[in-house]
Amino acid sequence: MQDEAAFHLATILQLRRLSAVAAMICLVWETIIMLSEEKRSIWRRPFTFVKFLSVFSRFTTLASQSAYCVFILMPESKHEFRHDVCTWWSGLLVGSSQIQLWIVDLVLLLRLYAMYNTNKLVKALLPVLFVEDIIVGTCNAYLTVSTTKFDSSCMPLDVPFSVVYLAINVFSQQVIIWSLTLLKRARVSRSSPLMRLVVRDGTWTCGFVCAIFAFYIPYCMITPATAYAVATWPVVLLSIGACRLILNMHRFDPEETEDGSIEFTSHISLSIPHSGNPSSNQSPNHTAQRT
Repeated sequence: MQDEAAFHLATILQLRRLSAVAAMICLVWETIIMLSEEKRSIWRRPFTFVKFLSVFSRFTTLASQSAYCVFILMPESKHEFRHDVCTWWSGLLVGSSQIQLWIVDLVLLLRLYAMYNTNKLVKALLPVLFVEDIIVGTCNAYLTVSTTKFDSSCMPLDVPFSVVYLAINVFSQQVIIWSLTLLKRARVSRSSPLMRLVVRDGTWTCGFVCAIFAFYIPYCMITPATAYAVATWPVVLLSIGACRLILNMHRFDPEETEDGSIEFTSHISLSIPHSGNPSSNQSPNHTAQRT
């Protein structure tokens, strides 16, 4: 039995190392292949809050994953850690994934805020959603990090049930954001390139985020040690999703549309006329800006 347990532990540790390296390679490769597009669509434009979110998401993930790889790739003889060290590294993983999730949600909510710029009820609802997102995420991160027990190899022995509440909150947030996006689409011209972009990105983001949590949270509850071994992937995937979402917003060409204007500033100002409303039609000399 001891030999079997030792073999299982060695397998998990090897999986953790391979997963950390693979996630780091994926993140670096994504950064390299998107560098020219980001340079053209983001870096050459004035610095805005949205650009800050992109930079923050990209480079904080690179930094945290680099640090985690150093930790994971330590020599085998050094895989005896104190509980407080394990808690610190667990906090790094949980905090990193939560921050990336907040960035994705914030960008989606800013887009909705801009699209519903004349609807006071929706504009009041969106900040409440984000504050609630922060509260739930922070409470779950604290409970997860403070109550999880680890063995000497920093493998978790259990996962608190609070992660289920986090998953429920993520699903509800994404469904609300996606529903408001579709509602706006139903009220404006469906042929608008801008609206197609917003709906397309909103749909894949909703599916992408929900798929990550639908897979990973049950995985954590069933096999916490194995799930922790691949815990870097939610961080990396959410960061890639956030950066691509922001990049798609910046490289939208306003000259392609005749029925709306867009300005990606610190407030992401969007203006889309309602279909069938003559008063909302713009003149041929309408302007479209993006920064």
